[in-house]
Amino acid sequence: MTTHRLLFLNPVLKDPGQLQTTVRKGEKWLGLDADQISVRRTGFEEIELATGWIFQTETCLARFVPQRLLDLEHDENCRTPFGLGLALGRAYPDIVPDDVVTVVTFFLDGDDDDDDDDALPGGAQGARS
Repeated sequence: MTTHRLLFLNPVLKDPGQLQTTVRKGEKWLGLDADQISVRRTGFEEIELATGWIFQTETCLARFVPQRLLDLEHDENCRTPFGLGLALGRAYPDIVPDDVVTVVTFFLDGDDDDDDDDALPGGAQGARS
């Protein structure tokens, strides 16, 4: 199984198990639903902060990210179109409003030791092999 590195400039994250979103330029993340992630802070050096799972991905134009997905943003400053636009401009200086972005909905692993690794939030089940 491949673990994907999900990098953050501003790693403000919700508690384990809570659905949250991040917006990425392009379609690199599209279709990776139910894949494992390593959440990392990037900058001077890359540091792993947590592990988790991708719940779903979808694409749209940068200026048309649905509010239902903005409401789940990991960073509360990105839960409005204006705030998201500012953050995307910092992460991708060449981004324009008509660029395609992928909204990655994910959740972090908890610290508990139960063996229910196949359960997704909301009771959904996902294959992870």
